[in-house]
Amino acid sequence: MHRIPCFTDPDFRAGLKENLQQKAQLNKRFSHYYSLSINGGLSPLRCIMPLDLCFSPTCQAHFREYLKREYHSLEALNQEWGTACKSWEEVKAMTFPQARRHGNFAPWADHRMHMEQVFTDINRFARKAILEIDPEAVIGLDEPNATSSYNGYDWPSLMQELDFCNPYFGKWHWRDDQIEAARCFGQKLEAPTGIWFGSYWRGEEFNRFIPWQSLFNGMKGVYWWVGMASRNSSIGALTPDFAPLPYFAQALEEINEIKRGIGKLLLHCTRKHDKIAIHYSTRSIHAATIEANTQLPPEKFPEEEIIKDSMALPDTPTQFGSSYPLYRSQLALMTVLEDIGLQYDFVSPEQLENGEFQAQKYKVLVLPYAKALSPAEAEEIKAFVRNGGLLLADRLPGIMDGHCKHLPQSSLIDLFSQADQKLQVNCHGKGKAVCLHDFLDDYVFSLRRQGREKAKREKIKEFLQLAAVEPGARILDSKGDDLGSTEMVFFRNGAVEFVCLLRDYLSAGSASKEVTIMFPRLAHIYDVRTNQYLGFGNQAALTLRKGQARVFALSPYQVLGVNLALDKEKYRPGDSISVKIDLDTTDNAAAAHVFRIEVLDPEHQTVKHYSRNLLAENGSGAATLTLALNDARGIWTIQASEVMSGKTATKSWLVE
Repeated sequence: MHRIPCFTDPDFRAGLKENLQQKAQLNKRFSHYYSLSINGGLSPLRCIMPLDLCFSPTCQAHFREYLKREYHSLEALNQEWGTACKSWEEVKAMTFPQARRHGNFAPWADHRMHMEQVFTDINRFARKAILEIDPEAVIGLDEPNATSSYNGYDWPSLMQELDFCNPYFGKWHWRDDQIEAARCFGQKLEAPTGIWFGSYWRGEEFNRFIPWQSLFNGMKGVYWWVGMASRNSSIGALTPDFAPLPYFAQALEEINEIKRGIGKLLLHCTRKHDKIAIHYSTRSIHAATIEANTQLPPEKFPEEEIIKDSMALPDTPTQFGSSYPLYRSQLALMTVLEDIGLQYDFVSPEQLENGEFQAQKYKVLVLPYAKALSPAEAEEIKAFVRNGGLLLADRLPGIMDGHCKHLPQSSLIDLFSQADQKLQVNCHGKGKAVCLHDFLDDYVFSLRRQGREKAKREKIKEFLQLAAVEPGARILDSKGDDLGSTEMVFFRNGAVEFVCLLRDYLSAGSASKEVTIMFPRLAHIYDVRTNQYLGFGNQAALTLRKGQARVFALSPYQVLGVNLALDKEKYRPGDSISVKIDLDTTDNAAAAHVFRIEVLDPEHQTVKHYSRNLLAENGSGAATLTLALNDARGIWTIQASEVMSGKTATKSWLVE
């Protein structure tokens, strides 16, 4: 089976380079943004029909060189694969059915991991070709297919070569891992990042949710599929007369609010996590694919039961080739942590092995379906627990080695004295290890959809308390119970902390909930979206709707007002206006603040091209506005509003 085109074919690569450089030569005059599709990924059929590509002569030669680096000797490869190759020329990759008949999946898994390197390399090659023409280029990937054994996505490695990845939305679209991978493994801060969504679903909660999810994950925007509805189709943002369709208008309300200053405010903060790491490895993907093919497929994937008014069905790959067991594990563990009010980072095998994981001083390591581990990974995980860490696994980990060959026993068996006991707390050195087994399998798409997930959420919370990990705030319902189904993200800028809430659009129960949020300390509290000052305290009562985001600021000082000054009172068209803004507070403003600047013409109409968000370190900032030569004569007004508090000042000037 040959992939057409083959990514290791020299003729294809030469043609690709020429084509990309021609396009870059044209594009660089207008934009430095480049999105690589490279034929949509390694699998040209979006993994609807998983294919063990590629067996071309160049790929097989490339594969053998890869194996030489991995194994160093033919004897070591034969021992791992269970083969008797007498020369490297005899070494050939195996398809999944061939490996199953062989009784050893290492030849198949090695081929898949090699092809992931090939896909990473073709993206590296494409990026280098563009940079030769446009050195300022920002280059990445948009709308990747679902992560699987067949699409070539080794996200930790791929994101080292690209500046961004803009994934589709998650939950029922199989992209939750990519949203987190883009956040955790992404590199370039100035890249145009965002989540793709659109009229896949007309639900208002969904359309209002995604822009805030994108922002709270550190992304700078969102992408809508598709702009103009095609003939006989309602999938689009605009009608033929360019009026926004209702579901796009709902999203626009949220997007425009974010663009009026909250986005700039949070993007210049540090996003906090709670010392929790989630293991993310392509080995786990391939192990899940192996095990998925030994299980009977469900009659219907649970995601397909969710959407009643969807314009596009969820991506549900066939059971052959599906990494569904891993996806289910990842989503359950990610969701329960978020429901508790905690944040986490993805960590790669390389980070475990090179010391980066230890340097971050994580307290908890989560292993979702981590059935395949290298010896080096296993040793680092054991050292983590031995030194006081908490390990949570949802299946007995390490039953395969780093090449997905089954082992006689788990490489982490030392951590689980009673491996078959669900929820057993096993002590090892100074730390603890817990195997959940199938405890959370029904958490997301069954119990949580019915509002019956509380007991399991509380059990996971108990385990986390063993490592002294607790949420920074609590959201209590009218009965005094934790609300759940609401993500909570903390951002910090200097002395000011922002607590961001995002209630899931798929949560059970009534559309609106009356809740009380208990903050971690006494502070001056601001409801940033409504610009309300809620007083000095440590709690706030609010109504929280499905799909709704709320943003609260905890400040050690109160904002009293805004001081706004211009360098003159009269200007002529074409003149520059110097604007100085200072924040008046009860104490020194030990944080960066954002001011929303808007200018009104003599007809009291907002002139949009003068509007901007000004980042003011320690509450002080300056801006320059250059008047157009054809600006109307008369009295103009500038308005500066501090985004956190809503405090506003205005000044007027005369254009002569």
